Amino acid sequence: MQFQVPQFIETESKIVGPFTLRQFIYVVIGGGLCFLVLYIFNFFFAVIFIGIIGTATATLAFIKVNGRPIASILTSAISYYWNPRLYLWQKQTLKQTEPSIKIPPTQHVDPSAIRQKLALGSNLRNLWDKITASRARLPKRETMPPQRTGREKVEVIGLSTGEREAAKRIDYK
Repeated sequence: MQFQVPQFIETESKIVGPFTLRQFIYVVIGGGLCFLVLYIFNFFFAVIFIGIIGTATATLAFIKVNGRPIASILTSAISYYWNPRLYLWQKQTLKQTEPSIKIPPTQHVDPSAIRQKLALGSNLRNLWDKITASRARLPKRETMPPQRTGREKVEVIGLSTGEREAAKRIDYK
């Protein structure tokens, strides 16, 4: 069974002539405001206000920026400037009668114990330096790597994309 999938679902339907419902509402409101201004103000001032209202109406009804109508961009801009942009996290503390962590009183520290800890740390540091920086093997811990018996050479390989790449070839015998 075949089904028709609707296309162009993001385009608005033309309801009143060449206008969508949204555009028609903007034009009617703008025309009504222009009609009111013409009868309220002097002709000179009315022409100025009618020009401003007509421009605003045409902008709201017909202009889109990046596929979005100007009205949605204006509402987003107003909400951005109106709403606070600084978010602070405030920790909500529970009221407790006594602290859950008790700090022990300070104790006297023996300087000889500190020296022993430092000496142990320096011994470990020396061992670590030997492991990481020495080329000599540590007794009873490491074995020598096996010696390669093959011949090594570098070859240039052509890839299927047309690029050339260097690769190491080892022949073991």
